[in-house]
Amino acid sequence: MPIRLCSVKGCGRAHVAKGLCRKHYQQMTRGRPPMRKPRRPRVCSVEGCNKPHKSRGYCAMHVARLKRLGEPGPAESKWRTAKPGATTKVCARCHVEKPFDEFYCDKKLSDGRKSYCKKCYHELYLAYREPAKLKKRDAELKSMFGINLQEYNRIIQQQGGKIVLRKQS
Repeated sequence: MPIRLCSVKGCGRAHVAKGLCRKHYQQMTRGRPPMRKPRRPRVCSVEGCNKPHKSRGYCAMHVARLKRLGEPGPAESKWRTAKPGATTKVCARCHVEKPFDEFYCDKKLSDGRKSYCKKCYHELYLAYREPAKLKKRDAELKSMFGINLQEYNRIIQQQGGKIVLRKQS
Protein backbone atom coordinates (compact mmCIF):
# COMPACT_ATOMS: atom_id res chain seq x y z
CA MET A 1 0.00 0.00 0.00
CA PRO A 2 1.52 3.36 -1.01
CA ILE A 3 2.21 5.95 1.69
CA ARG A 4 -0.35 8.75 1.66
CA LEU A 5 1.04 12.27 1.73
CA CYS A 6 -0.29 15.48 3.24
CA SER A 7 -2.86 17.18 0.99
CA VAL A 8 -1.45 20.71 1.60
CA LYS A 9 0.31 22.00 -1.49
CA GLY A 10 4.11 21.81 -1.20
CA CYS A 11 4.11 19.56 1.90
CA GLY A 12 5.64 16.13 1.39
CA ARG A 13 5.13 14.74 4.90
CA ALA A 14 3.29 11.50 5.60
CA HIS A 15 -0.48 11.60 6.13
CA VAL A 16 -1.75 11.28 9.73
CA ALA A 17 -5.44 12.24 9.75
CA LYS A 18 -8.03 13.88 7.48
CA GLY A 19 -5.55 14.05 4.62
CA LEU A 20 -3.07 16.15 6.61
CA CYS A 21 0.34 15.58 8.21
CA ARG A 22 0.76 15.96 11.96
CA LYS A 23 1.82 19.63 11.75
CA HIS A 24 -1.04 20.72 9.50
CA TYR A 25 -3.58 18.61 11.39
CA GLN A 26 -2.56 20.30 14.68
CA GLN A 27 -2.88 23.70 13.03
CA MET A 28 -6.38 22.80 11.84
CA THR A 29 -7.47 21.57 15.30
CA ARG A 30 -6.26 24.82 16.85
CA GLY A 31 -8.45 26.85 14.51
CA ARG A 32 -5.76 28.03 12.13
CA PRO A 33 -5.77 27.40 8.40
CA PRO A 34 -3.63 24.35 7.54
CA MET A 35 -1.05 26.38 5.59
CA ARG A 36 0.55 29.39 7.23
CA LYS A 37 3.41 31.44 5.98
CA PRO A 38 6.51 30.71 8.02
CA ARG A 39 7.41 33.47 10.42
CA ARG A 40 10.35 35.62 9.57
CA PRO A 41 13.09 35.11 12.17
CA ARG A 42 13.01 38.10 14.50
CA VAL A 43 16.16 39.81 15.66
CA CYS A 44 16.97 41.88 18.72
CA SER A 45 15.47 45.39 18.68
CA VAL A 46 18.66 47.06 19.97
CA GLU A 47 20.29 48.96 17.13
CA GLY A 48 23.37 47.17 15.85
CA CYS A 49 22.54 43.83 17.51
CA ASN A 50 21.67 41.08 15.02
CA LYS A 51 21.25 38.24 17.50
CA PRO A 52 17.99 36.24 17.39
CA HIS A 53 15.04 37.52 19.43
CA LYS A 54 14.32 35.75 22.73
CA SER A 55 11.61 37.76 24.50
CA ARG A 56 10.35 41.33 24.86
CA GLY A 57 11.93 42.10 21.49
CA TYR A 58 15.47 41.52 22.79
CA CYS A 59 18.12 38.80 22.49
CA ALA A 60 19.15 36.76 25.55
CA MET A 61 22.02 39.12 26.42
CA HIS A 62 19.81 42.23 26.35
CA VAL A 63 16.98 40.51 28.27
CA ALA A 64 19.50 39.67 31.01
CA ARG A 65 20.79 43.25 31.04
CA LEU A 66 17.22 44.57 31.17
CA LYS A 67 16.47 42.41 34.23
CA ARG A 68 19.77 43.20 35.95
CA LEU A 69 20.24 46.88 35.11
CA GLY A 70 16.79 48.08 34.06
CA GLU A 71 17.97 48.94 30.52
CA PRO A 72 19.18 46.80 27.59
CA GLY A 73 22.41 48.75 27.07
CA PRO A 74 24.61 48.87 23.95
CA ALA A 75 24.74 46.25 21.19
CA GLU A 76 28.28 45.05 21.82
CA SER A 77 29.06 42.46 24.46
CA LYS A 78 30.76 43.56 27.66
CA TRP A 79 32.77 40.33 27.84
CA ARG A 80 36.48 40.23 27.18
CA THR A 81 37.24 39.53 23.54
CA ALA A 82 40.49 38.93 21.75
CA LYS A 83 42.01 41.97 20.12
CA PRO A 84 41.48 41.94 16.35
CA GLY A 85 44.53 40.46 14.66
CA ALA A 86 45.96 39.03 17.90
CA THR A 87 48.15 35.98 17.37
CA THR A 88 49.40 35.41 20.92
CA LYS A 89 47.88 34.77 24.33
CA VAL A 90 49.18 34.59 27.92
CA CYS A 91 48.72 31.23 29.67
CA ALA A 92 46.70 31.63 32.88
CA ARG A 93 48.82 29.00 34.66
CA CYS A 94 52.44 29.60 33.63
CA HIS A 95 51.93 33.29 32.67
CA VAL A 96 54.02 32.98 29.49
CA GLU A 97 52.90 34.65 26.26
CA LYS A 98 52.62 32.00 23.54
CA PRO A 99 51.21 31.82 19.99
CA PHE A 100 47.58 30.71 19.53
CA ASP A 101 48.63 27.30 18.18
CA GLU A 102 50.06 26.52 21.66
CA PHE A 103 46.50 26.58 23.07
CA TYR A 104 43.68 24.08 22.51
CA CYS A 105 40.58 25.36 20.71
CA ASP A 106 37.38 26.12 22.64
CA LYS A 107 34.64 27.86 20.67
CA LYS A 108 32.77 28.74 23.88
CA LEU A 109 35.47 31.22 24.85
CA SER A 110 35.64 34.72 23.38
CA ASP A 111 39.01 34.29 21.67
CA GLY A 112 38.34 30.65 20.69
CA ARG A 113 41.22 29.22 22.75
CA LYS A 114 41.53 27.58 26.18
CA SER A 115 43.07 29.65 28.98
CA TYR A 116 45.92 27.18 29.72
CA CYS A 117 48.59 26.29 27.14
CA LYS A 118 48.89 22.70 25.88
CA LYS A 119 51.91 22.01 28.12
CA CYS A 120 50.05 23.14 31.27
CA TYR A 121 46.95 21.13 30.30
CA HIS A 122 49.14 18.05 29.85
CA GLU A 123 50.73 18.56 33.28
CA LEU A 124 47.28 18.93 34.89
CA TYR A 125 46.06 15.82 33.09
CA LEU A 126 49.00 13.75 34.32
CA ALA A 127 48.53 15.03 37.86
CA TYR A 128 44.89 13.93 37.73
CA ARG A 129 45.31 10.64 35.84
CA GLU A 130 47.48 8.66 38.28
CA PRO A 131 45.36 9.23 41.42
CA ALA A 132 42.23 8.55 39.36
CA LYS A 133 43.64 5.23 38.13
CA LEU A 134 44.50 4.16 41.68
CA LYS A 135 41.08 5.18 42.96
CA LYS A 136 39.38 3.19 40.20
CA ARG A 137 41.55 0.11 40.87
CA ASP A 138 40.79 0.38 44.60
CA ALA A 139 37.04 0.48 43.91
CA GLU A 140 37.30 -2.53 41.56
CA LEU A 141 39.17 -4.60 44.16
CA LYS A 142 36.69 -3.57 46.85
CA SER A 143 33.68 -4.66 44.79
CA MET A 144 35.21 -7.88 43.41
CA PHE A 145 37.23 -9.22 46.32
CA GLY A 146 36.28 -7.10 49.34
CA ILE A 147 39.83 -5.77 49.82
CA ASN A 148 41.46 -2.43 49.18
CA LEU A 149 44.57 -1.69 47.10
CA GLN A 150 46.96 -1.77 50.08
CA GLU A 151 45.76 -5.23 51.14
CA TYR A 152 46.05 -6.41 47.52
CA ASN A 153 49.69 -5.25 47.31
CA ARG A 154 50.45 -6.90 50.67
CA ILE A 155 48.97 -10.23 49.48
CA ILE A 156 51.02 -10.10 46.26
CA GLN A 157 54.24 -9.63 48.29
CA GLN A 158 53.34 -12.53 50.60
CA GLN A 159 52.69 -14.82 47.63
CA GLY A 160 55.92 -13.97 45.83
CA GLY A 161 54.46 -11.83 43.06
CA LYS A 162 51.69 -14.27 42.17
CA ILE A 163 48.12 -13.69 43.24
CA VAL A 164 45.39 -16.18 43.89
CA LEU A 165 42.16 -14.43 44.81
CA ARG A 166 38.63 -15.72 44.76
CA LYS A 167 35.70 -13.52 43.94
CA GLN A 168 33.44 -12.56 46.81
CA SER A 169 30.09 -14.34 46.74
